[in-house]
Amino acid sequence: MLTNSAIAQIAANVGALAKEYSKEVSLYRAKAFIMHHVLGQTNDALKFDVDPLVASNSGELTTLVYKCDARSKVGLLLGFNGARWNEAGVIYQEFTFKDLPINEAKEFCEKVEIALKVNSDYLDKDHDNNNIFFSYNDISILMYMSGTSTKLRVFWNGYDAEWEYSSFNKTVKRLKKEISKM
Repeated sequence: MLTNSAIAQIAANVGALAKEYSKEVSLYRAKAFIMHHVLGQTNDALKFDVDPLVASNSGELTTLVYKCDARSKVGLLLGFNGARWNEAGVIYQEFTFKDLPINEAKEFCEKVEIALKVNSDYLDKDHDNNNIFFSYNDISILMYMSGTSTKLRVFWNGYDAEWEYSSFNKTVKRLKKEISKM
């Protein structure tokens, strides 16, 4: 499991501000994560691209796509942002990334899409009360309807991040677009 954490004592943002803040901070931190944990050491200048795709409305989850032609690496990062507390009881924000190399990213996205397609009637019958969940490797997904939208809660490494299906769908579309450029 590759993760990279950072600690900062900052207030959590909400709404549109959280989305922009999350994308900006995630992009900044993802560059170091990719450099150290995905691509590894190099003595030569190594080119790589990273693009923040979508941030959830809550700011708890940001998706980013990366690619490095020289190392034949392409993938999706799930950037988690959440409140944590240390032994002294101090609350702080932590950023951590889950790396999904391209084949895993495709499988993960397909599994979410299939689960919703197969279970949409059940979920739509009783909003908030009818739920489904499944796992993909060490990630668990809880899905339910709330109002007129589908919600995904992504559980990984102690994080519980809400991800709107519309944001998931934008991630899938932009990921496909980025892959087609390669």
